[in-house]
Amino acid sequence: MMFQGKDILFIAPVFYGYEKHITDALTSLGAKVTFLPEMDNSFLSRVAKKVSSNYWSRLQRKNLKKISTAANNDDFDYVFIIRGAGLTTDFMKYLKLSQANAKFFLYQWDSYRQNDYRDIIPYFDFVSSFDVADSKELNIPYQPLFYLPIYEGVGLSKGDEKKYDLSFVGAYHSDRLNIIKFFDKEMEKDGLKFHYHLYLKKIPLLVRLISGEISLRDVKYIKTYSLTMKDVVDNYSFSKAVLDVELNIQTGLSMRTFEVLGSGLKLITTNHNILEHDFYDMKNMAVIDRNKLHYDSDLFSDRGSIMETDISNYSIFGWIDRVFDVNESKGDRI
Repeated sequence: MMFQGKDILFIAPVFYGYEKHITDALTSLGAKVTFLPEMDNSFLSRVAKKVSSNYWSRLQRKNLKKISTAANNDDFDYVFIIRGAGLTTDFMKYLKLSQANAKFFLYQWDSYRQNDYRDIIPYFDFVSSFDVADSKELNIPYQPLFYLPIYEGVGLSKGDEKKYDLSFVGAYHSDRLNIIKFFDKEMEKDGLKFHYHLYLKKIPLLVRLISGEISLRDVKYIKTYSLTMKDVVDNYSFSKAVLDVELNIQTGLSMRTFEVLGSGLKLITTNHNILEHDFYDMKNMAVIDRNKLHYDSDLFSDRGSIMETDISNYSIFGWIDRVFDVNESKGDRI
C-alpha cells in the first residue's frame, strides 16, 4: 500500500467531517495517522472569538502547544497540513526543527484572499492549491478537490423517482441569496421544482436582519439548521441537477462540484474555470454568469450521454495520489 508503515501527522480544519474521511482514507492506504485540528474549534473557543479576542488567542496558543507535544513524542515520515490557519511562522520553524526528517506537505482548499497562508509556504517541501488564481500568482501546483465514495452514482439511483429538477445546499455567503431567488422565481414560471437549503445560524441571521443585509421578506429562503452529509446525499438522489455557487473571491472548483461529478447528476455552476477541465461536459454542465443570470430549462430534460472521461482521479484516493505525488510534474496549470 502507498503509505504502508508510514507515520503521518495530519493537521487540518474540523470541517463537516472531511478530516475524518481523509484520515480514514490515509489509514486504509497503510498509514498510521495522528490527526490534530489546526485550531481550537470548541464551543468555548467559538464564543470567545466573539466576545474576547485575548482569551480566544490564548486558546489557540494552547492548541499549538498540543500539536507541539505530539511532534515531540513521535518521529513522523510526513507532516500533512490542510489550510494551516493559525499556524504562525514561529510555530512552523519549531515544527520543522522537531521533525527534521519528515517531508512537509501543504494543501490549500482556501484562497490566500480568504486565508492568507503565504508566509508559511517556505516551511514546506511540497505545496499545492485548489485555487486557480493562487496557483498562477504564487507559482504553486494546482490540484483540484475530490468527492467521497458516498456520492458515487447517487444521481442514477432513483431512476424516474426524481422530485426536484434542481437542488442547492450550502451556507449563506456573497451573492448566493440573490441567485437562489432568481432560480426560484424563474423555475416556478416554467413549472419546474427547485429545492434549496441556504444555511445561516440564528444569531448571524438576526445581525443581518438588523443591518438590512437580509430583508424580512427574504427570511423564507433561509434555513437556520445545517444538513448532515447523509441528508445531502438523499437530497441528491431525488434531484436531476445541482446548483453550485462558489465564494466569489475564490477561483477553485468547490467540493460541491466534485460531489456532483461523482454522483452523475447535472450541474449548474457560476465558476467558469470548470470549462478548462478534462471532465467538462456541455451536455450535462452549464456555466452561468452571476452578474447576468439566466438558465436554460432544456438542461432539466433527460440526461445527455454519460461522459467518457475517467473521473477516478477526482475521488478522495485520486486526490491523495495527486497531493503526495512528488515524482511527477508537481501539479497542473490551467
